[in-house]
Amino acid sequence: EKNSASSLTEIPGLAFKNNEGRAVFNNQRFVNNLDELGRVDYSLLNLKKYHKIGYSYGGKAVLSRNLTTAPIMATRGCPYACYFCSSPTYTGRKFRAFSSARIVEMVTYLVEKFKVKELQFLDDNFTINYERAMEICEGIEPFHLRITFPNAIRADLPKDPEKRLKL
Repeated sequence: EKNSASSLTEIPGLAFKNNEGRAVFNNQRFVNNLDELGRVDYSLLNLKKYHKIGYSYGGKAVLSRNLTTAPIMATRGCPYACYFCSSPTYTGRKFRAFSSARIVEMVTYLVEKFKVKELQFLDDNFTINYERAMEICEGIEPFHLRITFPNAIRADLPKDPEKRLKL
């Protein structure tokens, strides 16, 4: 049967109610090497319209600038156990990241094809690997983008305050 409970149990990460009305949560399968994933098809999002209808973590200040904004995720997973955060439920506890070269390539694509002027990193831990974070920042610096990290930086990473200032 196409939609039988037994066929639904074979779909990783799916949550559904079985025939008895009980919630079933299938184990998730995470990709370890994010560079193996295909490129996000931003053409499916009308970025200008998306911005106009209120997509932005920066509130009215960002909307008033009328910048073409794009969301981007450079990492997945979080090894921390903050009591208020649900992210590990969705992205796992193992930290995984796109290579810095891949992120720079994605940003270059967004700027050239969609004229993006602002990036919003939606990661949980963009700065968990300082060297990688700096490679990305240095690689996209020539674009002079407005960059926001609505929830992508832990206040305690990197540990060295001098390194935090450089980001």
